[in-house]
Amino acid sequence: MTERIAQAAIRHADGTVYTVAPPGRHHNVIKQMCDDGVWDREEERHVQGFTTDTGRFVGREEALAIALAAKQIIRRCGGDAFRLYSENLW
Repeated sequence: MTERIAQAAIRHADGTVYTVAPPGRHHNVIKQMCDDGVWDREEERHVQGFTTDTGRFVGREEALAIALAAKQIIRRCGGDAFRLYSENLW
């Protein structure tokens, strides 16, 4: 079975992965992190990506390869030649 992208996610600097269910986007994850008091304005400390249906966190670049292989892309958007955005999926 082909691995599929499941949710938008952000991996915090401490390794915790925060997610939201589709059609949630990364800004929804950021809001959740702010509400939980764990968002740090030094965004480079956090890695935006996705979780897969196997529970694995992947960055935007690997996520694009997975989504292409699983034929999950429903639309293209600016900047998505090398990385996946939730806008590509839902």
